[in-house]
Amino acid sequence: MGARYRMHIAALVQQNDQALFRKIQHEYAREHSKGVAQYMADTLPFWADGRVEIQSSSLDRFSSFAFPEVSTNEIQPLIKALYQQYRANYPETYHVSFRIDHNIDESVEYLNRIVENFALEDYDLNLSSDFCDGAAWICQDDFDRAQSILRRYTRPAGEANYSSVRPAVNEFLSKLKNDRLPIPFEQRFELAHGYITVDYKHRLRKRIGDAFKNFGKKILPFWK
Repeated sequence: MGARYRMHIAALVQQNDQALFRKIQHEYAREHSKGVAQYMADTLPFWADGRVEIQSSSLDRFSSFAFPEVSTNEIQPLIKALYQQYRANYPETYHVSFRIDHNIDESVEYLNRIVENFALEDYDLNLSSDFCDGAAWICQDDFDRAQSILRRYTRPAGEANYSSVRPAVNEFLSKLKNDRLPIPFEQRFELAHGYITVDYKHRLRKRIGDAFKNFGKKILPFWK
């Protein structure tokens, strides 16, 4: 895992949980020295927001630093905050296009697959490698424990997505099947951390053909 991401995790702890950060600082001092740990604590906010470039020696210390052993109750808010931060920076966004007489069946299947994914037990557990490794680092490299805690926040998000989006998507697909959608048509389905957009249009080739045909009619009224 990147040492820089560990540094950002420590900065998030410093900002939100001073009691936990004191344990991090104590462990950091035990591995290095009190002076080095105090320098880390004083400079951490500046490293995190980019006002000061972190030195390679400090990155090396974060790379070898072991997160202190703490209770699950202390870890839960941190992993929740990391997950919310991750999804704020990387929201789920999907776009599905439907073209008349073209890719309708494939698009229907793809849209349904997106929605059904929200109902899966492991929904949103496979995030970036940095995030997954960071969560495991917090849990003393216990990946199963990290996923168990993370699931407490991803499952409610998935369930909320499914309960709100499934009926709306079903209504859209019903209108699509029964030719009750205007052309062109666009719709957006909001997610807990993102959105799905769909559009329904003519095929590009047909639109170009119609445009040339209409253009010809204006110039040559007898062109059929």
